[in-house]
Amino acid sequence: MAAFQKLIDEDRWELELPFVVRGFQLTEDVLQGRAAEVIRISAEDADERLLKLRQPFMRGQDVRDVQDKLREKGYQLDADSVYGPGTRDAVIKFQKDNGLQPDGMVGNATRASLGL
Repeated sequence: MAAFQKLIDEDRWELELPFVVRGFQLTEDVLQGRAAEVIRISAEDADERLLKLRQPFMRGQDVRDVQDKLREKGYQLDADSVYGPGTRDAVIKFQKDNGLQPDGMVGNATRASLGL
């Protein structure tokens, strides 16, 4: 945080939020101390089941919940409870659009950004 304060003091605070430092997503709420926790952007650290494309395809209500949220946000995909290539592609697009690691995996950060 000292490095950030130095940039601010030198009037060099031109970073666009959110941004990522060492795998953690920093938002205005985090920097102001209003966030309950910092979100780690790597899906590899998921507390819940890590959703990703694999054989056989992952299936379940958690996949359907992600698909429903993506559709609510305007992403085109079938909400069929199957984590197939279409779901992975929609997740990657969502991640890119929201400053997340575009790895096609649904972990903590992607869930949080989706509101899950």
